Amino acid sequence: MASTETSAELFDITILGAGPAGLFAAYYSGFRTFRVKIIDALPALGGQVGTVYGEREILDVPGYPRIMGRELVEQLQAQADQHHPTICLGERAHTLRRETDGSIRIITDRGEHHTRVVLLTGLGVPAAAAGAGPGLDGHGAQPGLKALRLEGVPAGFTFDGDAIRVTTRMETGVPGIYAAGDAATYPGKLRLIAVSFSEACTAVNNAATYINPKASVFPGHSSTKVEQATGGAMTGGEAEVKL
Repeated sequence: MASTETSAELFDITILGAGPAGLFAAYYSGFRTFRVKIIDALPALGGQVGTVYGEREILDVPGYPRIMGRELVEQLQAQADQHHPTICLGERAHTLRRETDGSIRIITDRGEHHTRVVLLTGLGVPAAAAGAGPGLDGHGAQPGLKALRLEGVPAGFTFDGDAIRVTTRMETGVPGIYAAGDAATYPGKLRLIAVSFSEACTAVNNAATYINPKASVFPGHSSTKVEQATGGAMTGGEAEVKL
């Protein structure tokens, strides 16, 4: 994945935060054939896992009895890279502006981005780890979500602590803006990497129906799509499992 300069090209989904939730959301956005962009204030992908826990073992990621933080980031990056997301690193978002056509303009400290949907995922890199001053957090070393300005919308976010209250569809209450991972909260929320993957998947697939009301929330099974793409022959010894 390559970093790019900011632009006003229209993307389907723009993800603020490049931690595990953001990277998996990028994969799922591409799986749904959306044009996707990730923006993060840090100079590298991975968020808190990459910055703070890169050389620590993580034991509660599904499918991995144990995995180093940096290795998990590498695997998530490789998965997302299958769909060639646009990546903008070292860039801090400070304003989300609703345009007259319903799209959203993201204004950062380096320029502007244009998108149909925003997915907020980042909230937790300690300032010291990111080399920032006191009181900074959010998507890398930037101010938290409460400092994110909303323009052109009748109402803002509802916060519980530093996170945004969301529905079961991961909606924030502002149309076209979703939250997952550390950015989202709801009754019974568990701040775990495993949970953030599910939230990212839920957010993207519900955003699909916002982008295209005729779309299905259910994305289909990835194994089925591989089989269709290969003319019925499974690849790499894969077996289709339907749940």
